[in-house]
Amino acid sequence: MKTQKNHVLWPALFLCVFVGHSCDRFHKKKCEWLIVPEFKTAEDLKASRLDSKWLPICARNIETNKQSCDYVTTLSVAKQFSKEKFRFADIVLKDNDNRFPRKIISIRKKCK
Repeated sequence: MKTQKNHVLWPALFLCVFVGHSCDRFHKKKCEWLIVPEFKTAEDLKASRLDSKWLPICARNIETNKQSCDYVTTLSVAKQFSKEKFRFADIVLKDNDNRFPRKIISIRKKCK
């Protein structure tokens, strides 16, 4: 009889752990993201072959040390959010057709 109870408990325990950790696994809804430049020097910026008004940037999570460098943005947005934390889910893209690099036109709000 004890083995039948264990067969029910293990899947229930696994389900509870899975549901508890899968809500925001990648921290996209937490105020842990920063915009950092992808290039190191002016030569790197010229080698990126982008239009002159777009800067290559990375969205970096300061808690998990993960980053996504698939983005470009204008100089004004980069200056506005360069030292401000934001939520990754608040990024507004120019077009949602998954072209690379993705163009950030704004970020909805800064975190406090």
